Amino acid sequence: MEGLAPVLTFQWVLGGDFNIILFGDERTGCVSQQIGGSRLFSEFLFNCELSDLGFSGPPFTWSRRKLFQRLDRYVVNSALLSCYPNSYMQHLERLGSDHRPLVLHHTSIEPMILPRPFRYIDAWQDPSDFSDFLN
Repeated sequence: MEGLAPVLTFQWVLGGDFNIILFGDERTGCVSQQIGGSRLFSEFLFNCELSDLGFSGPPFTWSRRKLFQRLDRYVVNSALLSCYPNSYMQHLERLGSDHRPLVLHHTSIEPMILPRPFRYIDAWQDPSDFSDFLN
């Protein structure tokens, strides 16, 4: 992946269970910290020029007993963010798994095309040169 990042200029997104936290506050209920793994994951994102998309909903995507972590995420490059600046990820309620489902929301910044108002031109009422128009 790191070898592809510099040559990829189009929009791209990676998402799913990365099985690692990025920041210390993405885990609760455990005393041990995975600083080494987090540092490597952070370096990977930096080298691939990717950034975490952020989320809405509950803060943790995975749990087991009293341990809660944010292991699932979407990461995107700047090309995607420039086309879809309002993108975000939503954590849904768990449905029988120990992971929450993720939904990627995005909207483009296409210009809004409004209907043009009807314009009436007085010259349309003048039938004198209507026959010239038809010839």
